[in-house]
Amino acid sequence: MSGYIDNNDIDKVREAVDIVEVVSDYVNLKQKRPGDWWGTCPFHQEKTASFHVMSDRGMFHCFGCGKGGNVFSFLMEMEGISFFEAVRTLAERVGIQLRTTQRADDIKKAGDAKDRLYQINRLAEAWFHDNLVKERGSREAAQAHRYLLDRGITPDIIERFKLGWAETGWDGLVKHAGLGGFKENQLVEAGLALRRKDGRGCVDRFRGRIMFPIHNLSGKAVAFGGRILDGVTSGDEPAKYINSPETVIYHKGDLLYGLFAARDRIRKTGICHLVEGYTDLLALILAGLDNAAASLGTALTRTQARLLKRFTNKVVVVYDSDAAGLAAGRRAADVLTIAGIEARLVMLPEGEDPDSLLRTGGAELLRKTVANDLSFIRFHLYSSLPPGSDPGKLADLSSAEKITLAGSLLETIRSIRDPLQRDLLLSELSSEIVIGREALDQALQRLRARSFLADEAIDRTKLSVPKENVAERDLLRALLGHIELMKRFIGNLQPEMFNTPPLKEIYRVLERANLQGKSIDPASLPDRFTDPAVRAFIAESVSTGSTMDVEEAQGEVTECLVALRRRDIRRKISRIEQMIQQAEKEGRPTRDLMKQLLAHQKDMRSVG
Repeated sequence: MSGYIDNNDIDKVREAVDIVEVVSDYVNLKQKRPGDWWGTCPFHQEKTASFHVMSDRGMFHCFGCGKGGNVFSFLMEMEGISFFEAVRTLAERVGIQLRTTQRADDIKKAGDAKDRLYQINRLAEAWFHDNLVKERGSREAAQAHRYLLDRGITPDIIERFKLGWAETGWDGLVKHAGLGGFKENQLVEAGLALRRKDGRGCVDRFRGRIMFPIHNLSGKAVAFGGRILDGVTSGDEPAKYINSPETVIYHKGDLLYGLFAARDRIRKTGICHLVEGYTDLLALILAGLDNAAASLGTALTRTQARLLKRFTNKVVVVYDSDAAGLAAGRRAADVLTIAGIEARLVMLPEGEDPDSLLRTGGAELLRKTVANDLSFIRFHLYSSLPPGSDPGKLADLSSAEKITLAGSLLETIRSIRDPLQRDLLLSELSSEIVIGREALDQALQRLRARSFLADEAIDRTKLSVPKENVAERDLLRALLGHIELMKRFIGNLQPEMFNTPPLKEIYRVLERANLQGKSIDPASLPDRFTDPAVRAFIAESVSTGSTMDVEEAQGEVTECLVALRRRDIRRKISRIEQMIQQAEKEGRPTRDLMKQLLAHQKDMRSVG
């Protein structure tokens, strides 16, 4: 879709955007030297940082899974969006107005499914928000606004989280989106509309509800949650909350509500407070705990845990205090612990959740309660005791009770990859329930023997190059690492020397720019290719090729040219030898062929 945007504007956006700032929205990066940043890869699970960002070259490359490219490629991979949407997102970030070769409505029609869904959600978010905050809105919207203010939710929070109101009418959003050029079936695809039972048109999915937009890490609305407003929401919709269905841009197990707004604070404090829902998250923010995210009311997933690990190594779980909340807290702690995160949990007063505790006890009580968190082991043990039990009596439990409690924890501990983390947890468990450490070690060994946890498979992004074409790959790698060498070697290079189609196309781009007297920025190259493996190869080449000094790179190119020349001569010799054999079989003269063979063999010796 890059053709829709003026190429000069694409270059302006790429040059204006700091790739380190963009990547840091998703990955904790540490600088090793000027222009050289490293972190753990967001595309696969790893313990050792192999994700390399070259800020001076505007590119990234992971030495673990092989993914790589420029800032546009990164956003496309992270958010699953098109090139057009990635450019537009980053242009908005740096305040560059894009010029397009087609009218906006034509672009909308030409946009792919994901782009269209982002556009629809952006329109819906603005409509819901405007309904809530505009001065002369509906009576119901005014009631919703007053309800939020009465609960202490300030205008600043309403604006920061783009809270909104879905009007009570049947098809207000459907009609509004229609004026924006969107069709009813597109709203159904986005999860914002439902087809009428009689098949005649569509109605809004959300009606008479306070709206909570769900944003991805780029800040784009991808889904919505809607809460009833007592006395206003239709009795035909009794569910307290309804949520968007999953779409191609929204998978509820992949996102956390509020993380987009809180990630910088989480990174700065080193802690994330994890709650279950929208209002619980806002309660923590009102209490001054703005380093918080919500798991959208579903069981925490491994993907969500890995998402949190990009920003922090410590999570405090603040779930409801009822039986379901305690069980959910234990499951969340298991998932976090296995992901290598220090999980601590809060036991709220019986019958309370963060929102209710804020309203009944105030911000100070909520803060003190959250500060009194428990370790993963202690929460597991204490919350598993019968209601009213004295936590200090853990050591007095019967042997059968201790075995049951220890067994459930060992199931989690065995899945932990880090041996130091396992050791610390086993030591704490041994101390808490007064079971010998040796016995726990033996029990854990038996569990691990029965079910060995295999490392997560890595879907490696790698350009396939036949063995006989390795010299082509290495030659381009050296050139991409030192693009200035093109002028020095262009007289010795031809596209026909490259037998691997992607490598030939990369060389053609370099050759064309050089012959036209243009300097080419390696960071712009990934935009010319749609294949992720090609983009990754370019990024890897820039990363590894630039580690060589110019003389070393020049030597590498020279050696590769010799290897390619020898490969070409070998192929000619092989072809002539086959022709000689065929001529001998048919009784034809071979004198001229033998002369050609000798000439090629002489060429081979002269190459060295």
